[in-house]
Amino acid sequence: MPDSTASEIAAMPWCDATFLGFHWQKDRETPTLILHLSSNQQPEFMLACVWACRLTVELDYGRSVGPLLTFDPKFTSLQGNRWSVHVDLPPQGYLKLECNDLRLVPVA
Repeated sequence: MPDSTASEIAAMPWCDATFLGFHWQKDRETPTLILHLSSNQQPEFMLACVWACRLTVELDYGRSVGPLLTFDPKFTSLQGNRWSVHVDLPPQGYLKLECNDLRLVPVA
């Protein structure tokens, strides 16, 4: 699975995946956002969004604690071989971004 193409990753069943958070990869030459988004199908991998930009995060945990469940994340192919990623986390909010590539990276 780590060798999956962006199209294959986008087509995976991400509904009800567990969202644990996100972080930027340490490599500053290739801005990569790692989403700790684990599906039931791929629990041993996280989602890497390569050359991520236009990141918008609207989250209000309120009384919630711990991981959140996603509701049907959307992966949309854009012009220039780019991707739009929208992760809906109702009722706490959402996360959206654009990137050049999608990859699966192993959970450390």
